[in-house]
Amino acid sequence: MSSLLHHWPVAFTKAGVKKPHLEPSHPQAPVQPPAPALPAGLRRYLYFTAAATGAAILIVEILGAKMLAPYFGTSHFVWTAQIGVTLVALAAGYYLGGILADKTPGVGRMYACILAAAVYLCLTVPVCRPLAYACLDLRLALGSLAAAAVLFFPPLTLLAAVGPFVVRNLT
Repeated sequence: MSSLLHHWPVAFTKAGVKKPHLEPSHPQAPVQPPAPALPAGLRRYLYFTAAATGAAILIVEILGAKMLAPYFGTSHFVWTAQIGVTLVALAAGYYLGGILADKTPGVGRMYACILAAAVYLCLTVPVCRPLAYACLDLRLALGSLAAAAVLFFPPLTLLAAVGPFVVRNLT
């Protein structure tokens, strides 16, 4: 049996079953000339940027739940809201980053995303208390979700957008 699975195209062709000829469902994309190779220093810098933004995303996720803890506690509702907001922000950031990286593949817009996320995160510190008190009127699950979404969705989305920029510039 293992030899049949190992050589399945040959076995099926010998048994009389032919592989179907598959046509592409869309025309081939135009071939672009390869991008010039990046200097080794810039490549290392882009790798470091990807690692640093990945670490920043993890830090924002954990510290975000800790920032909301004095107002909502540390129940599973708060952690679920924070993790859910983080995952949705990652998906949105990867999508947004892919679109932006296709339009302008340079590193300028990528670092603008990082700077905008840093400014927004600095503003979350004074805004956290009044926003959390406003969200206390809602139920615990909805209030913690609303506070986490307003405070952490935009910067996490901007930080997640860095990944597609790095991939676009390195390939």
